[in-house]
Amino acid sequence: MSEFTRRVIRKQYPPEFKTQAVKLPLQQGYTCGQAGQQLGLVV
Repeated sequence: MSEFTRRVIRKQYPPEFKTQAVKLPLQQGYTCGQAGQQLGLVV
């Protein structure tokens, strides 16, 4: 399979999760990286 025919599978998140993800940096002072770690998106 070439690089051009390979499909990327993206995980879909519910609206509630997205809302929480936005609130962490805006309301609680997290950096974007910290918010990603808190939500389990960044290793």
